[in-house]
Amino acid sequence: MQSIVVVGTQWGDEGKGKIVDLLSEKADIIIRFGGGNNAGHTLVVDGKKLILHLIPSGVIHPGKTLVLGHHMVLDPLALNDEIHTLQAIGLLQDAKKYLRISNLAHIIMPYHIDLDKLREAQKTGKIGTTGRGIGPAYEFKAARCGIRMGHLRYPELFRGLAEKALAKANPEIERLGGERHSVSSVVGLLCLASHNLAPYIDNIHPIIQDTKALNLKILFEAAQGAELDMDQGTYPFVTSSTTLASAAASGSGLGPMDIQKVIGVVKTYTTRVGGGPFPTELLYEVGKHIRTVGAEYGSTTGRDRRCGWLDLVQLRHAVGANGIKELFWTKLDVLRGLHPLRICVSYRFRGETITSWNDIPAELLHEAEPNYISLDGFDEDISGARDISDLSLKALAIPRYVCEKLGVTISGISVGPDREQTIMVNKFPWGYPGISTFTF
Repeated sequence: MQSIVVVGTQWGDEGKGKIVDLLSEKADIIIRFGGGNNAGHTLVVDGKKLILHLIPSGVIHPGKTLVLGHHMVLDPLALNDEIHTLQAIGLLQDAKKYLRISNLAHIIMPYHIDLDKLREAQKTGKIGTTGRGIGPAYEFKAARCGIRMGHLRYPELFRGLAEKALAKANPEIERLGGERHSVSSVVGLLCLASHNLAPYIDNIHPIIQDTKALNLKILFEAAQGAELDMDQGTYPFVTSSTTLASAAASGSGLGPMDIQKVIGVVKTYTTRVGGGPFPTELLYEVGKHIRTVGAEYGSTTGRDRRCGWLDLVQLRHAVGANGIKELFWTKLDVLRGLHPLRICVSYRFRGETITSWNDIPAELLHEAEPNYISLDGFDEDISGARDISDLSLKALAIPRYVCEKLGVTISGISVGPDREQTIMVNKFPWGYPGISTFTF
């Protein structure tokens, strides 16, 4: 078996969909292993934008097995809509053959969504959730009153599952000013979900083990980014699951030693959606410029993304926590015309210099002042570059500096939104065509 995990190294929105799309050409099976429809991967194919929230980005390549793994939480209505949307544009035509949903994944129910929105409305220090019910679904999973996708095959269980879940959900919903959910409405939704999705639900463990035995290529697609991880991110301003590469194994039925390569995806600057600390955030003209040129608006919510300079303290943590040896750089073209370019290399915090992530609680990280180094910017249009030799040393300044400091290599560099606007640098996994070689 040959396995690669693609993970985000910041707060999500790094452009993971693009490299997953490229790697999917050679992969046999693509697995999304965590999160829910709070994530969104944007692909540009032949000038057309495609936003995916649940289905792996490899869907644009026919004949690939697509798997939604154990750690996911799935809104059955949103998932069914996404399947039909893809089929309407000629994709996922053989869904019953190629789409597999883990029977161990949990279901997002309407009461989860109500709880999510009602709680967020009550908070003074908002986390900025998407309101999709993700957090409550994971909460119910931990409280042993969740409903799994596998339950959809057994209608005789529906009423008991609904009663157990609503005994937890309804009292809080009413206390927060919402309306109770009836057992009959929950049972009705489960019946609808069973009708729509049962053909895709499977025990994926044998599928993954067979793939391993046949020495096929497995590509794991992470959602969001390292600093939204429940444990190692900027807690409590995080998502409700693990976003790190280690979850690829437990979220699919493999062991940790089965993960062979981890590729981290990083923007040449940093963005964040929603609340939470952001030490290098640019609140004025430069930040607005990056947001406008980079089209930094959430693919799931449409919200403006907060923009800032690259943070080496944060990125060093992400590389170590994920076991990353290669970085795939995105949106280098967005920095054209900015002088100078800056990278945060440490923080000043209460009289000390801080170089390690998580030394400062997230609730106090707003006090940290970034220490920057400056690099020369570039003015040339790099959107047409297709080989590393087409890029000047100034254009390569940020990737070169960071990779040298972190002891990692460059997988590739994206110079525009289209999938063809990609330069592959190191020898690319699985013999991707059009490789150029480059060493520093």
